[in-house]
Amino acid sequence: MHNLSKTLLTLALIGGAALAMPLASNAQVLQITISDGTNTFVVTDMSGNDGNTNPNAVSIDTALQTLFPGELQTTSNVTASFSTPGGQARLSTTGDLFAAAGGAGKTWTVTASINNVAVPGGPVRQFTSTDTFSWNLNNGVTTTSTGGTDLANTLNTFGSGSDVVARMSQNNGPNSAAGMGPGFFFGVGTYSITSKTVTFLSQTNAESQYTTTNIVQAVPEPGSMALLAGVGISGSLFALRLRRRRK
Repeated sequence: MHNLSKTLLTLALIGGAALAMPLASNAQVLQITISDGTNTFVVTDMSGNDGNTNPNAVSIDTALQTLFPGELQTTSNVTASFSTPGGQARLSTTGDLFAAAGGAGKTWTVTASINNVAVPGGPVRQFTSTDTFSWNLNNGVTTTSTGGTDLANTLNTFGSGSDVVARMSQNNGPNSAAGMGPGFFFGVGTYSITSKTVTFLSQTNAESQYTTTNIVQAVPEPGSMALLAGVGISGSLFALRLRRRRK
């Protein structure tokens, strides 16, 4: 009985120590990193510079005037949001960069990223992206968007594949272009999604706008696809036989 009491006490102490140990964080982080080529700032969801009070959404608008004084006009803003409609994972971004005198002649990079994404399930996932760009007073400028994932679950990284879409402004007036990446497949595991947009503001009052949508969806298992194909073939044969009988 004495030995049993000692054993129970030892187990209790071990369990208490285990509970006291810090657990690895599985918290999901959504953030935007913005750079003018000289200064770089990171704004995390629900932080002080986040202008959107809702979770899973980051908006940097008035804070841009503090972060980059004299470089962007007051209507400038960048946003990122994350959602899981229908079991998909979707990272959407928008941006309107409108140059003030101090921001003219600079290359701007805006990166939105979220980690600890688990949906959809496997065994195979497909990444696709669409992008829309527009410009004004910004002739000849190329805007590039890169979207992708990372199974190492690292923010701002494209370790599992990426789509790159680049489009050029065709004149000095308002004009726009849209594109879609070729997409790619990747495997199971918790992962991160990242969308990076790079553009140039050629002069004061030059404007670059963008919208990107990055979607991860499940790919049916080969067995399921074969079963669906078999059902389709069987249905076609049945319909063909029925048609022959009616004749």
